[in-house]
Parts: sequence; structure tokens; C-alpha cells
Amino acid sequence: MNYLPMLLKASDPFSDPSYIFEPKFNGIRLIVTRFNNKVKLWTRHVSDITNRFPELWDIPVEGDVVLDCELVVLNDEGMDDFELCMSRFHSLKTERKAHAVVFDILHYQGSDTRRLPLMERKILLDQALANNSYYTKILYVDGEGEQLFSAIQSKGMEGIVAKKKDSLYDLHGRRTSAFLKIIDWKVRSDIYITGWHKDKFGWLISIKEGDGYRSAGTVQYGVSPEQKRAFHAVAQGLIVEDDKKRVYIEPHIRIKVKYRNMTQKGMLHTPVFLDFILHHASE
Repeated sequence: MNYLPMLLKASDPFSDPSYIFEPKFNGIRLIVTRFNNKVKLWTRHVSDITNRFPELWDIPVEGDVVLDCELVVLNDEGMDDFELCMSRFHSLKTERKAHAVVFDILHYQGSDTRRLPLMERKILLDQALANNSYYTKILYVDGEGEQLFSAIQSKGMEGIVAKKKDSLYDLHGRRTSAFLKIIDWKVRSDIYITGWHKDKFGWLISIKEGDGYRSAGTVQYGVSPEQKRAFHAVAQGLIVEDDKKRVYIEPHIRIKVKYRNMTQKGMLHTPVFLDFILHHASE
């Protein structure tokens, strides 16, 4: 697959007339290709997932085409739901169907369109694709990024994406300042480390509930080598048990994290370490 998805750099909210701003959906990045009437669905890691989503085989575009999309699954309120998306990804035995939110066109009827400026590609996409039950063109606003960010915050969405109007599509799928992601991070300071994975880095985290603690996921990002060493210097004296995969410790190390959202099962989606929290042993 020769069409790698262009990735996003992180940014804070801003407004700029040289950018357009789109809502950021919480799903799976998807490249949809059709050449010689053969449809393929590819993830950003170039995994072929065509057979998992037969509802997306009927692309509402004439001829050969490559589309850049986000694959999403909607909940009962009509909002994108990452947990439902993962459930649908792993099983066809569900009534919930996937949808492709389309934001770019990379090839159309024999021509590679990635060397066209973004707004020319947007015009082409609008002309080529007719929305149907499973494919929908993304909406965007011109220049008013902060206003859109406030709107998505009120709806509980993940964030927004800023795209420079005159930008070309990076042929190698690299991160550039032309495409920026602005995440509406949530922050919690009531997280406790209750263990770690043996085979790869990851702190097991929990939230205190009543007299006990419940699992809230794993922190894998945001931790410096110095912070890892400081943690292990203290954690060795807190070990209570271990098994083949994990080491478990007493919940005495409290941390501050940011995360994208909370799943229906109470897990933090993509938690990122921010800092250790000093607290009294009696807490």
C-alpha cells in the first residue's frame, strides 16, 4: 500500500485564517483504496482490515480512488465511541455498523492528488463523493479554531484538527506543522500506581473507591528515564506479589495524569503521566 496517512503534530488551541479546522473523531485512521474495482481498507500501520468491515466496500465514488478517513462507530446518542469501535473491530457479531468520516482524497481516476493544495483536494472530494449511509464528508470551519474547540468541549468530543489551506499531502506519512491535532485533555490527580508490566514499560494505575482500589488502565507515555528510576527506587519496597506478567505494589505512589476520556468500563483512554503527587501516608 503506497498511500501512507499523513500524521499530526500536537498543538494548543488557536485561530488562524490560513488554516481550516475539523472536529477530531475517536476511532481508527483508515485509508480506503479502490483500483480496478478491488476495494481495500488499510490502517495507519498498513494492516489490511478489508474483511472486517463489509459495510464499507461500497464506496460512493466513481472509478479508482484513495480516501483518507476515520473509521468510527456511533453510540445511542449518535456520538463516536472508541470503545464501541474496538468492539466492532474485533467482532462482526454486532448490530452496530462502522462509518467512514472522509477528510481527504489522495487519488482520483488515475491521478495522484497528494501534490494538490489542501483546498483543491477538498473541492475535488466534494465533487467526487456523495454521502451515503456509511461514508460522510467531514465538515470544517475556516480560521476559527478556538470557537470550534469550545464547541467540541461542550459536546465531550476528543478535540480538533488544524490543517493549513495551502499544504500538500506528505508522501511519506510524516508529522508536519501543516496538520495539527488539538486534544481536549482531561486531568486527574487521584491516580495511584499499583504495579507494572514485566515485559514492557507500563505502570498499572488505579482509582480509590471506598475502602479499595479499582483498575483504571496503564500509563505508558510521558515518563522520563529519571522518573522511571525514581519510581523503581521507591517501588521495590512496596511489592506485595507478582505473577508471570506483572508486579503488584501497595498503592502509596500517587500521580497526576491527563487522558482523552473515560471508557464505559471506567478505564482512562490513553493516560499520560504528568507528575508525582506528594501526599501524607495517612491519606
